[in-house]
Amino acid sequence: MYGPTECFVCHAVEIRSGEPVTIGHPIPNTECYILDRHLQPVPIGVPGEIYVGGICVTRGYVNLPELTRERLLPNPFTDQGYLYRTGDTGRWLPNGTVEYFARRDDQVKVRGHRVEPQEIETVLLSHPEVQSAAVVITSGKLYGFVSPESVPVGSLKAHSSSCLPPYMIPHTLFALAKLPSTTNGKTDKRALVGLLTQLTSPTTGCSTTHPRNLTETLIVEALSQTLGIATGDIDMYDSFFQLGGDSISAIRFSSLCRDCGLHVSIAQIFKCSNLAELAECVAEQPSTTQSHDPYSLLDYQPFSLLDNGDLSSTTVDSLMQEAASQLNIEPVNITDILPVSSLQQGFLVSTLKDPSAYMVQESFTIPGTLDIDRLQRAWHQVAQRHDILRTKFIQPRTISSQTFLQVVTSQCDIEWSVHTEISHNDWPRIEKEYFATDRQRGFTFNGPLLRISLYTSSTTDITQTLGFLTFHHALLDAWSQNIILAELIGLYHDSVPVPATQFTGYMRHLQSLDQPQLQQFWQGNLDGAKLTPAIQFPMHPNERVLHEYGIHRFTFSTSLPTLSAFCREQRITLNSLLRGVWALTLARYLGESDEVTFGV
Repeated sequence: MYGPTECFVCHAVEIRSGEPVTIGHPIPNTECYILDRHLQPVPIGVPGEIYVGGICVTRGYVNLPELTRERLLPNPFTDQGYLYRTGDTGRWLPNGTVEYFARRDDQVKVRGHRVEPQEIETVLLSHPEVQSAAVVITSGKLYGFVSPESVPVGSLKAHSSSCLPPYMIPHTLFALAKLPSTTNGKTDKRALVGLLTQLTSPTTGCSTTHPRNLTETLIVEALSQTLGIATGDIDMYDSFFQLGGDSISAIRFSSLCRDCGLHVSIAQIFKCSNLAELAECVAEQPSTTQSHDPYSLLDYQPFSLLDNGDLSSTTVDSLMQEAASQLNIEPVNITDILPVSSLQQGFLVSTLKDPSAYMVQESFTIPGTLDIDRLQRAWHQVAQRHDILRTKFIQPRTISSQTFLQVVTSQCDIEWSVHTEISHNDWPRIEKEYFATDRQRGFTFNGPLLRISLYTSSTTDITQTLGFLTFHHALLDAWSQNIILAELIGLYHDSVPVPATQFTGYMRHLQSLDQPQLQQFWQGNLDGAKLTPAIQFPMHPNERVLHEYGIHRFTFSTSLPTLSAFCREQRITLNSLLRGVWALTLARYLGESDEVTFGV
């Protein structure tokens, strides 16, 4: 029988083979409501808190007025008597019975999610070596305790990761000889909270799984450089995305791993659930695979990427003359000519229509006294290290098969402008006017595709420089821009940078790919995909779409840190989240219930 003391008996428990345990129907003269946190009834199948009304509900607790006000509410549905707030959770089933879940009192909220510690404990107990388990929360973090002491914490973390969503995985797991208990035999969770200070102190054995071999050590060091996390704080059973990684940092992480001799692909980073699994994948690869650099230029010959190296020397000479004529430079200053990527071509076609298209503008403040001559020397050193900074674009007539070609020159064509004795108070106005005027200028293919402007302050008490960097997106993206600026700062301070990977190597890698195989792959994956029609705004979303899956509503903040934190919890990238939101938006406005296609 189900019946809180405050209501006597109001439901009968029903148990049917193969069906969920329910608490049946309300008995005569009683009412049952399942409400949300706003005291509104929830739909059938949606969990909520169980409230009981009717003549069976008590009038209150003796000498406990605060508890009475908390648990007994005036019944807003009948305007008679009270509703008793049971603290239990459940949901209505289609047959009119109530499925019971658990006590709401045991629920905790972790990073915006309601969590039942008992669910986590059940997963921990499902590990074959765990005899008892308990989960507590303190300072907004989940901590798991298991016994006996011999339970391998690393294995338990991997087991938890495979069974629980990220927000339910305990921040730290501890294996104890025996869990403390109360006088009535239940686990003493207050005592466990008290143990945390002792267990997490520096002198106590840490539950973090540290690297156990050279491969794991190199992976942790590369990850530490990528995400700015101390190596001692990285657990081998943490996932890359749970630690704060995203698709952009995955590229840097892969690059740093390659620098230390490990071939870690982007696909492996996304696929492996934790760092230990990633290390195993890397260790299982043949040494020949690990040492192979797809962007190597050791045997590269300039102009060899033009029509796969089939152009005659006469055609190459004619092409160089044409490029020199279009760019107003001498042929001797051309060091290489190669095709553009598909992405670059899209940018350049847009620039033909609008000179300000794909034009990236950045502003920055440099504190202290700036040596402009030294900065310019450092920039030209960076440009000599990266062929893409010495690249310009032409529309060739000599080779009809190419719409655009990129021409690598011996010197970087960059426009510098320096303005001194500018009042610091004028900077907001200068920034606004500069961006507007700069964008109006746009870019032309025969002119510089890079511009740097510097404004130095005229006051002696404020030593700062306002700077602007403008470049065409066909030269740099956000990831490569960070590399360039980091090298520029390093060379300004006379540090020695590591060898640079060239964009030419990337273009060579693209040409080495099996294009028919790639085309076959995408044709197979997109076979049968429906063409998603364009949305003609304004229009109202279709609310009558029938879905065959459950719906969970979550209101996102527009704050980037909040979105990034949500992505870390779900082990997805911000890009994946935004694509998913866009797909759901398309489906809702177009009335599609199964799939939409976009971005192809």
